[in-house]
Amino acid sequence: MFTSGVWLFETARMLRMDRSDVNQRRAPAYASGVSIEAIIRGLCPRCREGQIFKPGLAGIIGLMNDECPVCGLRFLRETGYFLGAMYISYGLGVITILPGTTALVLILDWPLALALTWMVLQTLISVPIFLRFSRVIWLHLDQTIDPR
Repeated sequence: MFTSGVWLFETARMLRMDRSDVNQRRAPAYASGVSIEAIIRGLCPRCREGQIFKPGLAGIIGLMNDECPVCGLRFLRETGYFLGAMYISYGLGVITILPGTTALVLILDWPLALALTWMVLQTLISVPIFLRFSRVIWLHLDQTIDPR
């Protein structure tokens, strides 16, 4: 009997928290489709107003908000959710780094060791950028396929 009373109290408290949380957020108009501008700016795929990444240096290195500050869409859904983003990041790397390095070797006759060094430097610089873009693209694709 006592445990059910505690459960009832906790449930009521959580419901009050949920209602107050909803009342603090305004209800944005949800957008449909994919917006290139929202992807580039790193905005929420549902409301296209809230930032996906934390502000400042934390966001630059790839730390994400748990949910959208405007509409409440959860960005960090489950372990392994961003596995698909890894493939997008790999594709971005291949599309941007490989053709440039190939051109350096074939057109400008760079030695292979120098071209590989240039490729490694390019990869190190582009990894944080591709991490952010691949996660944003993955969130937008998921929201387009399975709106929440």
